[in-house]
Amino acid sequence: MSRSIGNMELMNTEEFAAAVGGTSSGVYHWLHYGKLPENLYVKIGKNYSFIVERVEKWILQGAPLNKKTLNKKISA
Repeated sequence: MSRSIGNMELMNTEEFAAAVGGTSSGVYHWLHYGKLPENLYVKIGKNYSFIVERVEKWILQGAPLNKKTLNKKISA
């Protein structure tokens, strides 16, 4: 279900949730409260799309994905 804009591959919120082991509603919560690094996603209309390359890099760098650390502001 990924799509591309130019040379950027994008994933939707559900795909991002699956990649990080969360839920779509959890991802929307993190987005609403500014818990995810802004460079991971773009907002197109009302929808968020996550930039696959940046998400992969963030995860490989040890992204804090548990609830305790996501309660604090995190950065890429």
